Amino acid sequence: MARVKAGASERAGLHSTPTRRYGEAALATYERGAVLVNSGGYVAEGGANPTNIIGVAMEDGENNATAGTKFTDVALALPHVMFEFSLDSAASLGRLTVAADRFSKFGITKHADGEWYIDIDKTGATARVIVMDFVDAVGTASGRVLAIFLATETIFGDV
Repeated sequence: MARVKAGASERAGLHSTPTRRYGEAALATYERGAVLVNSGGYVAEGGANPTNIIGVAMEDGENNATAGTKFTDVALALPHVMFEFSLDSAASLGRLTVAADRFSKFGITKHADGEWYIDIDKTGATARVIVMDFVDAVGTASGRVLAIFLATETIFGDV
């Protein structure tokens, strides 16, 4: 199965997805579904093993030379918001999901095609999400899952 763009999917006990509009960092070229982090008070796409995660971009960055000139909507990475990601392995793309993936902690990776996915090869100190449930049936290659961000890796960890 082809990977999907990350995005807010379900909210535990909420009627709508918590979102906020933030100024973009200079030269922001991320795509919808990118994991966004704090960069000097503006949002920017995270790098390898991102920390200070704010949430997931709901629209593409506009690549403006001046920070704060353009704004983007962000689905906030709060603990009760589940995000839909593809679950895969950087070492072996097309990995089949297994039941034991549920409730496991994994890292996230940006593929060369620009899509962010949950990477089962990242665990321990590089974990950023907990898989809560499956969207696709167990046994699906690069299957879609619902996950929450680890609070300790977001800007909301001390809230």
